[in-house]
Amino acid sequence: MLQERDALYEIAMAIGTSLDTGEMLDACLPGFLALQGARAAAILSGHAPALTVLRSTPDEALFSAGLSQLGEALGQQQACCVLAGQTVHLWPLSASASLVVAHAAMSDALHAAITLLAAKLGNALQACREHEELSRARSALEHSERRLMLALDVGHGVWDWNVRSGKVFFSRNWKSILGYGDSEIGDSLDEWSSRVHPEDLPRAREDMLRHFRGEASAYRREFRLKSRDGSWRWVLDQGMVFEREADGAPARVVGTFTDITEQKQGQLALQEMRDEALHSAQVKSEFLANMSHEIRTPMNGVLGMLGLLQDSDLVGEQREWLDLAKVSAENLLTVINDILDFSRIEAGKLDIHVEPLDLRATLDEVLRLLNVSAAGKGLALSLEVAADVPPMIGTDGGRLRQVLLNLVGNAVKFTSAGKVTIQVRRGDAEHAGCLHFCISDTGIGMAPPVLEKIFEAFTQADASITRRFGGTGLGLAISSRLVRLLGGEIWAESEVGKGSRFHFTLRCLTPDAEPEKIVDAPAAVSEHGLNILLAEDNPVNQRLAAALLARQGHRVMIATTGGRAVDLWRTGQFDVILMDMLMPEMDGIQATCCIREEELGTGAHIPIIAMTANAMEGDRERCLAAGMDDYVSKPIVAAALAAALSRVPSSLSGRIEQNGMLD
Repeated sequence: MLQERDALYEIAMAIGTSLDTGEMLDACLPGFLALQGARAAAILSGHAPALTVLRSTPDEALFSAGLSQLGEALGQQQACCVLAGQTVHLWPLSASASLVVAHAAMSDALHAAITLLAAKLGNALQACREHEELSRARSALEHSERRLMLALDVGHGVWDWNVRSGKVFFSRNWKSILGYGDSEIGDSLDEWSSRVHPEDLPRAREDMLRHFRGEASAYRREFRLKSRDGSWRWVLDQGMVFEREADGAPARVVGTFTDITEQKQGQLALQEMRDEALHSAQVKSEFLANMSHEIRTPMNGVLGMLGLLQDSDLVGEQREWLDLAKVSAENLLTVINDILDFSRIEAGKLDIHVEPLDLRATLDEVLRLLNVSAAGKGLALSLEVAADVPPMIGTDGGRLRQVLLNLVGNAVKFTSAGKVTIQVRRGDAEHAGCLHFCISDTGIGMAPPVLEKIFEAFTQADASITRRFGGTGLGLAISSRLVRLLGGEIWAESEVGKGSRFHFTLRCLTPDAEPEKIVDAPAAVSEHGLNILLAEDNPVNQRLAAALLARQGHRVMIATTGGRAVDLWRTGQFDVILMDMLMPEMDGIQATCCIREEELGTGAHIPIIAMTANAMEGDRERCLAAGMDDYVSKPIVAAALAAALSRVPSSLSGRIEQNGMLD
């Protein structure tokens, strides 16, 4: 009995003396074998059923013969079977393994003692396995981190900040980029912050805090760092939290440091070149404008005096010389005018003035001016205007004449025989709300490479064209820019030897009546009309919109600025607002945002319809995103405007004021 207690004590003392599984079993199993006079002992694994004989006698074969039965016994609290006259006992050590011992006999007390020790052995072995797994994982992590650090440090500096301790590891390359040796920079955060440019440090810290708070997936910032020689190096600093505390606070942050000084210097040099080029272009444009203006003034005097001389008594040879001089002066003036217009456009100083225009009269004027040149070459110059083209439009008449004279004049110039035709029709679905002009000829035509750059400045088909026909090569470039300023597009089609077709579209107002007479007619207001606030600064657009709305039975009050529109809205007397986008003081987007903000919490919502010439891709979306309810593009089409107003809630139509509302 004393021997059993001693053996049990030795086994108990041996359990937990090591964190190595092999050492633990080597210390414990001899005691179990000696205590029971056992023939063999084994550990049975549940994850991969197998019997490992740890201690054995010559009867090992008997023990091994019961592998299948032992596998079935795994997980039971106690099990035994007889193998060739021998008793086999099994004690669970853990969820995944059991201790199996073959012996002759065992008392109940001894069995109970061994059961208790087996349970303790199982716990100890589980701790051994967890320790071993943790050690392997830690070793693998350390190995991976070493490889990561080595990889990152190639061409970059690496830093590793332990937020708990405040210590920072700076790699050798991090230090060398700034010109320091490995031992010349310490491991504190001050080594970094003291070298960051004072203007850049607040932004760098804020970016790091944003990442800490989870507002950014990573930290990234470009800033300047002072090197050992006192110069500033531009760097790209990037990092990420690798470990966090239980409360979410960062515990460890790892990042890289990249020298981008050369790249940054290249960007700055490029920006300086760009600024210099823009300044040079501005100076050039202003110089050309001033020079052309100064030349044009005396040229007008020259042409005027030559005209007076033509009306005087001249002999045949004198008149011939005078006619040649006037033609030369007119050609020179054309060149000067081209240069002046081009310089104004490039300098952004060419203004567009929209006004009512008799389209047919303008087209007839162009034909009259060019008929003499066409007739002199035996060309037929014709005009075709579609029946649905309105007689009156709203545009810059002077600039439209200039485009037509350029395009039709070119057609006449480059056509030796045949005809030149001007066609005007309404735009197709792609150019809805526009007029479409086409100038076609039967002239020399152009090859595809020439056609691709025909609207570039100072471009002609080849040098022979200049020698043969003259010109600056600015006419089409000017026409292209003028068309865009007028809200349209321009393009060309051509084939060598078969002629060319120049197309352009024009966005324009289409007033159908005299606005003043319609706006002031209260009798035109129907009983179902709406009280409408029209926010519009352009006088022509005001008169046109008011006329269309009055015809539809609505009352209109006009606000010429966004701020005025907000003030009038606050009076509460309107059912809907028609909002222009581009207005002085406060634009349509700003006015809409102001109204929507004041409506918050009140339950009120006045319908706001954008009515704007901003009809490019994305303009509608921007208006709706600002809080507007609908969108109508200019030029104003009566049907489209009526359709938009019809979508205003009908309940509003009952709130019609009986007093006039025009200011």
